[in-house]
Amino acid sequence: MKKIISILFAIAFTLVGAITLSACGNGKTGVDIYNDIKAQMEVMLEAGSPFKTASSGYVTSNYMLDNFFKKQDNSTKVDYGYQNDLIGLGLNYIEKYYPKVQDVAVHNSAKLLNSLNEMMINYQSLKEEYQSTKKISNDEDMTIFNGFMAKYGEEARMFSVKVYNFANELAAYLEKDIQFTATNVSAEIELYIDSRLMEIYSDYNDYLMVNCKGAIGVLPSNITLLQKSKAKTTFTDYEIKKFTAVFDALKAERKLTQTALNKFSYYDYKVTYNGDITAYQKSLPLAKAYLNQIDKYYLASANFIQLTTNFMTDEIYQ
Repeated sequence: MKKIISILFAIAFTLVGAITLSACGNGKTGVDIYNDIKAQMEVMLEAGSPFKTASSGYVTSNYMLDNFFKKQDNSTKVDYGYQNDLIGLGLNYIEKYYPKVQDVAVHNSAKLLNSLNEMMINYQSLKEEYQSTKKISNDEDMTIFNGFMAKYGEEARMFSVKVYNFANELAAYLEKDIQFTATNVSAEIELYIDSRLMEIYSDYNDYLMVNCKGAIGVLPSNITLLQKSKAKTTFTDYEIKKFTAVFDALKAERKLTQTALNKFSYYDYKVTYNGDITAYQKSLPLAKAYLNQIDKYYLASANFIQLTTNFMTDEIYQ
């Protein structure tokens, strides 16, 4: 009996050790984590990938979706949706900053690597639907053509969610120990500012791809125009306190907005209820309060994101 108990304790100890090791990233070094990410980023640019190097508006990326169109009529094709821009913006951030995992102190990498794996699972589904679209002729009937594209668009929508999950985990991992002062090197300041801008793109991904199901809503061009801007390389301590306070204020509003997005469907509001908030309130009593928060954050003429990006243009970018 004692022998059985000892074996059970030994097994339990081994399991606890395995769980602890996993939580710390399986003992991986910064170079190991870098190589894990690098290998997957390279997979997404292999032959047969749905990605190509291209531009859409102000967005230029190695990760723009190929063949991402729908037919407006039997002879006219138009861009399918904002999946293209948002995926390009998210993967641009990842491509630029994942090499830095080699340079920061190694800490808990489990969430980072799990989000990478989830992104790549969705990538494979995206790739399969992309390859399906290559089997149909451009002369195909509009209904059939758009049916194939709808599956591709849906996989792109789901993939975009995983891209921003990983991008946000990467930002959190890289920024864990950053302390900003006027003596910070420009690379650290650039990371901080680019991460805040990526979070704004992530906000729009939450709104357009998740809450609006990729079917309605607009990604404002003045938000993507910030891709053409470059942050200053030096700031005073006062300026740093000022811009971190602005981003902290946006973060607080983001938390409230995410609660609203989790409770309220802007897609249902516009499509199911035809924009009638009174009708929506019959099934969701706090619908109007949630709509007001979403409006303040994304849609009002002086919304929180717009105020923040105006500040960035005036105070942070050259």
